[in-house]
Amino acid sequence: MGLYVTGTGVALLYNTLFFRNSARIDGAAIHALDGGLAAPQLIMDRVASCPFYFSCSELELNRLIGGSEGSAIYASNSLLEISRTILDLNGDSTPGFENNLVTAANGAQINIDGLGVSRNDVTRIFHLLDGSIVRAAYVTTALNSYDTGGGTGEPWAAVLDGSAGIDIRNSILNDMKGINASGGSTVSAACNLVDTGNGSPPGSFFVGTAVFLDAPGGGIIQTPTSPGVDMCDDDGFSHTGSIDTTFLSRPVDELANPNGAPGIPGGIYDAGMSEVHDNVFMGIFSDGFESGDTSAWSSTQP
Repeated sequence: MGLYVTGTGVALLYNTLFFRNSARIDGAAIHALDGGLAAPQLIMDRVASCPFYFSCSELELNRLIGGSEGSAIYASNSLLEISRTILDLNGDSTPGFENNLVTAANGAQINIDGLGVSRNDVTRIFHLLDGSIVRAAYVTTALNSYDTGGGTGEPWAAVLDGSAGIDIRNSILNDMKGINASGGSTVSAACNLVDTGNGSPPGSFFVGTAVFLDAPGGGIIQTPTSPGVDMCDDDGFSHTGSIDTTFLSRPVDELANPNGAPGIPGGIYDAGMSEVHDNVFMGIFSDGFESGDTSAWSSTQP
């Protein structure tokens, strides 16, 4: 297991990598329990000193052995703030068994500002139970899948039960089969670029496929002419800011892309985790593993 924080414990994680952690039941990389909702029990974020183009806040190659809840993150009766973070290559699906990437249970709340979710082997990205809530903006999902036994399938973006709730805005939900809410759960959304509007409120989405620099290699940053660029207006959440996952400012009006077509008329905010800046190098990013130099990470979990 990576990090286990409980009760009055508090975790502040800046430029932190969780790499190749495993757990038997839940929360392979992060397990947060009984911190309550008065103040964040865990804050995870990329900070300005990070030298990598993509992000220095990452959960990669974490998995559960036997359990199903939270291949990357499990929160129960706790408040988590996750910003400018990448979830990549986590999970290990077995045909016929659930494998959920992020699980919130027992009234937990997770606030998200910028999340890249790619190439994970999971059946659901978010699994929300027992009155738990996710409030998310600037999420990008791409090339997540799971083993069906005869091939691969697209995971659910979110599955909710037991009066849980999700509010997701200004996000790209590609390679997803939608949102499934039951048991009195609620779904709110605004200005999302999706493969399918299945489970989303009418008027909250635009159907289309984002164009990424190198999605198979983890490069889920949009090209300047991608339909998610200049698609939205301000997300309206109190927990979000003006810095994207690559630590560049948002919004930026991309002159090569018409504002709000598709999207909100006049929109200049990009959907998804990053804002396109034409004057920034748009090549392949480095995470330090190829060179063996991970000195930019503040801490790692074996």
